[in-house]
Amino acid sequence: MAYAATHDVVIVGAGPAGATAAYLLASEGVDVLVLEKCSVPRPKLCGGLLTVKTVQMLEYLFGDVRAGLRDGGALLDVVRDYELCYRQTTLCRDRSQQPFWFVRRDLYDHFLVAAAQDAGARLSDGEKVDSVDLSDSTVHLSSGRTVRYGCLIGADGANSVTRRSLEFPSRSLARWRRNLAMAMECVVPHDRVGPYAGRPVIFFGYVNRGLCWAFPRGDRSVVGIGALPAAGSSVLVPAFRTFLGDLDIDYRDVDIKGHPVPFGYPLPVPGGAGCLLVGDSAGFVDPIYGEGVFFAHYSAALAARAVLDVLPGGTSPVPAYVASVRRTILPRLHRRRRWRDVLYGSVRAFGRWPVKASLLLFGKDFVLRHIHADFARYKDALA
Repeated sequence: MAYAATHDVVIVGAGPAGATAAYLLASEGVDVLVLEKCSVPRPKLCGGLLTVKTVQMLEYLFGDVRAGLRDGGALLDVVRDYELCYRQTTLCRDRSQQPFWFVRRDLYDHFLVAAAQDAGARLSDGEKVDSVDLSDSTVHLSSGRTVRYGCLIGADGANSVTRRSLEFPSRSLARWRRNLAMAMECVVPHDRVGPYAGRPVIFFGYVNRGLCWAFPRGDRSVVGIGALPAAGSSVLVPAFRTFLGDLDIDYRDVDIKGHPVPFGYPLPVPGGAGCLLVGDSAGFVDPIYGEGVFFAHYSAALAARAVLDVLPGGTSPVPAYVASVRRTILPRLHRRRRWRDVLYGSVRAFGRWPVKASLLLFGKDFVLRHIHADFARYKDALA
């Protein structure tokens, strides 16, 4: 068996979480290797919406990235209009003071990986991780190559191989599975979504414990549906067909793809044995809207900070990382999960009226405050 040289940190996954951790660590002179199973740039199913707090996070971590993202073709739209619907009935259409960014995820991720490489991180793509041996601090690749590490960061998504190498209580795994949603998406020409073109639109009412969306992507639109398992896997496909039919889109004419989303059960201890889980690997996804990019960047930054704090002494970064996650990410996601259960339960029981009542009671800005939030509340933990 061929062993590669030991690296200070090995990161599995080259998405926003993996690229962020690699960039921050390499910028401080840490020997970082990023492992990615696909060739970069790789395709990625995602609506591609970046909220204001995500943009603020990017600028805090990477500097001014707007020109680079736009020049590289990753940044496609910056819009302020938005709409909330119950099926085809508009509940709210307004203009946000803060813009929504829409990106092509393959190019967005590639931009971030390139920044990490420029900082000194090494990338090994097109090679799948078969297994992780935490007791031996090794990662075994599909080529037969084995890589040794000092610290491991798992940024390999909802189906994380890294996460499966850790031992979690059966109760935690059961809750993870109950909160592992399935999303389905397709990309259609801009004019196929008719009156919903050019702005983000969220649709309630097509599926229990989930929602549909239509997001702009340059001259095209991303149309999708996502729901928790409790909605029933047998319900999701016909619900998506109904939604597409209401948009006058024949499901037989589009390329529909699916992917899992850890929709609301963040792992209470996202790591162990010298391994840190970040982003989707740890379940850090907003339980209501399914936003994961912000928490991918943020959790990766927390992980990088924990590694940098302990690296000279060689102690484990896991306790510091878990403590910072429990102070910042977990309380917010737990609150959001409770709101999600109330929202979806009331919509299931009473249709569009709970959403209309919330808009009347709290105002339209209530929705935007929860979507955009405020990066300042998270920033102190990264100092």
